[in-house]
Amino acid sequence: MDWTEINIYTKANFVDEITTLLMLCQIDSVQIIDKEEDARFLKANVNQGNYADYVEDELLNPTAEPVIVRFYLPAKENAKLNAAKTAMSSLIDSAAIKLEEVTTHSSTWENKWKEHYKPFPVGQNIVIAPVWENYRNPNKTVFVIEPGHLFGTGLHESTRQSIVELEDRAKGAVVLDLGCGTGILPILAMMLGAKQATAVDIEPTATEIVAQNAVLNDTIVDIKIGNILTDKSFANELLHNSYTIVTANIVADVIIAMLPFVLQVLDGFFICAGIITERETDVKTALCSMGFKIVHTTYQNGWVCIVSERNRKTN
Repeated sequence: MDWTEINIYTKANFVDEITTLLMLCQIDSVQIIDKEEDARFLKANVNQGNYADYVEDELLNPTAEPVIVRFYLPAKENAKLNAAKTAMSSLIDSAAIKLEEVTTHSSTWENKWKEHYKPFPVGQNIVIAPVWENYRNPNKTVFVIEPGHLFGTGLHESTRQSIVELEDRAKGAVVLDLGCGTGILPILAMMLGAKQATAVDIEPTATEIVAQNAVLNDTIVDIKIGNILTDKSFANELLHNSYTIVTANIVADVIIAMLPFVLQVLDGFFICAGIITERETDVKTALCSMGFKIVHTTYQNGWVCIVSERNRKTN
């Protein structure tokens, strides 16, 4: 289906008047894009300690731009579109309105982002390739992925850091990935020679996406859905096994909260990522206080990956 996207560029103090006029034209589903308002919201929450680990600086300090009131109509709904244009014409001078009209197809929205996702190398001998590229290389470990909508495409710095640390350690390992997203870490671990890998996430849709990615790469991983921090019975189920590698690519506060659990199941290396540089000390302090030995730390574009060790035979 073809759609018409209308972008109305204006000033913040005219948004209410514009949306009211659009409602009179029977257009009541609109998107308000106001970066300055978003920044005020984020700053207020960061000041309260929320989101601080993953809010980019450019979101907190945006460049001055017009507010955009955006809506979509089926391309054939000319009556509504013409009514909206007429209503906006009365405000063009007073509200400094600029109206932009774009016709697009729904499939364009769904697939446009794929143009920017190409095969890319990670570590010494790994290539991450989206399924639509049909990439093959017999000399590399090629992880074929259907990203879905969950975190973990391999593009993010913290995911790359985790993959690099897995590459030399996965062979023969028993792996537990906490917060698996698309399953890239446990599946890659199996492809690199792990004996067994368990993928854990709180998002129910992870089951389907991880299973799909496992099939794409001819591997099998154990997928479990639950929250080890709030569900004791679920955590106890995982405690029945011992893991030689535990991975957690999340954020600092969740990693710290997970440490008592990790301590009980780990006999080997703990690879934790998704940590901003400002929280490195907090995570390392928590690790050391619980008897983990810091092996080494890597840094990439403000993100920190910490590898620590906890060996039951020597602790």
